[in-house]
Amino acid sequence: MHFNSTGSGMFREIDTLALTRQLQKNDIFTEKQAEEAVRMFVSCLKSADFVTHAELQVEAQRNRHKFERYQMISDARIERANVKSETVEKDLKQEAEKIRSELRYNFEKMNQTSRLDLNLEKGRMQDNLTLIDNKLLSTELRLDREIQSMRTHLEIKVNDIIRYGLGTLVSVGALGLGFLRFLT
Repeated sequence: MHFNSTGSGMFREIDTLALTRQLQKNDIFTEKQAEEAVRMFVSCLKSADFVTHAELQVEAQRNRHKFERYQMISDARIERANVKSETVEKDLKQEAEKIRSELRYNFEKMNQTSRLDLNLEKGRMQDNLTLIDNKLLSTELRLDREIQSMRTHLEIKVNDIIRYGLGTLVSVGALGLGFLRFLT
């Protein structure tokens, strides 16, 4: 059985007997199954609309045109997105720089405040140390004066004791001599 068909300006010829034998030869189908499959294949070919090469070229040209149009639209969108992302990036960089500068300012401010606090505390400590040194110096001077005063009083008392002791010895000696004279 041969099938000849002209559709859409094309000539088709199919050897259905060879196709049936080929399906049977490879043990794909039995004889009845192969004949039925070929009949269905031929009926599909009769009902199918095939496209000519010229129609394919026209459709390909249309598709190329659509593709180019979509590509231009896509490129424009990508360009707009790039511009927008560059703008956003620029804004973010400016914002980041602003935050950095604020952080630097706050850090310097805190650093200066800390230095000022440290200098004030250092000044207070130096004042306290000076006050303590002055108190110690005045206490030492007072103690030195009191010690000198006590030494002076002690020396006066020692001198008085020595004087009274010598006076007593001289008196006892005079009495002893007077008594010896009286006895002699």
